Amino acid sequence: MSFFVGKLPQTFDKTDYYDTAATRFRWYGKAFRNKQFWRLGNPEAPRPACYVLEGKNIVEGFRKQGYLTVGTGAVNWFNPNLPAGEYLTAPFEKFRFFGGPNQACHQ
Repeated sequence: MSFFVGKLPQTFDKTDYYDTAATRFRWYGKAFRNKQFWRLGNPEAPRPACYVLEGKNIVEGFRKQGYLTVGTGAVNWFNPNLPAGEYLTAPFEKFRFFGGPNQACHQ
């Protein structure tokens, strides 16, 4: 789920991209990084980003750029037969659900 909203692991290698929560951590009194890795092209508060995607979510944004969007899930909130799972998996061109947490180890 983290990549749906642009969350990437925070690192301390002085790269210019950050997890949006990383600005809470300060380095010598100022924000550590100042540029998001990706963002949607229509945010309420636009900031510089390495990739600006057009679409209602990251999956649609990458699909519009020509990427094949593939997803997997093994917990029931990704079950495409349930309302929430149908909503979460619909943007992907291909999605594989592994039958819930009790089934994933048996396939």
